[in-house]
Formats: sequence, C-alpha cells, structure tokens
Amino acid sequence: MTAPIQKGTTMAIGFGSNVLTGYIMEDGLTIESTGETEIIKDEDNATVAVIESDPGRRIKFSALIKSALPTTDPRLKGATVTVNSVAYRIESCDVQFGRLVTKLSATAIKEAAMTYT
Repeated sequence: MTAPIQKGTTMAIGFGSNVLTGYIMEDGLTIESTGETEIIKDEDNATVAVIESDPGRRIKFSALIKSALPTTDPRLKGATVTVNSVAYRIESCDVQFGRLVTKLSATAIKEAAMTYT
C-alpha cells in the first residue's frame, strides 16, 4: 500500500518521524508540554509573579505489537522508551490482548533537564 496522497490544502498527516521500533503506531500520538507553575500573589490576591520550572514533554500513544517481539509484557514504570530518537521515561503502560491484535498503550515523559538511557 502506498502513502496517502493529498489534494488541495496540505495538512499534516500520519505520525511523521515519531516511530517506535517493533511497533506500528496507532490511535493517535499526543504530545503535550509539561512543567511546574508557581503563581505568586500579593496581599490582595493579585498575581505579581509567575515562576515556570522543569519544562518537558509528555507523549501518549497506542501501538500494535509486531509478532516478532519476544514479549508482550508491558514496559515497567520508570523504564525508557525511545520515540523519534528521544528517550522518554515510562509513567504508565499497559498491553491489551484481543482476538485480532495485541496493543500497547503508554504515557511517557521527557523533562528537558533529564537524560534517559
């Protein structure tokens, strides 16, 4: 099967370079910014300062597990997963078994200050 062909206004389609080796990406890849925000208020409860810290990125995705993988165990919390050459730390992961295809769903985070291996 060939890749989709667009006509008219060009739209972003597919997963781009966001891939996970050994899996077929499915059901959307969500990327969100993360970090901590502290709001400093004065005596009248008016905001006087905002402190942003610990920026990062969280991804959520579902992927079909290819049959060549040696295990269908979910990745452990704290383990790493590499998507698009970026190593993320697993926050949650589950494997859903079904009649047809086994699917992995995961949420992972990469704080800008951290390096995961």
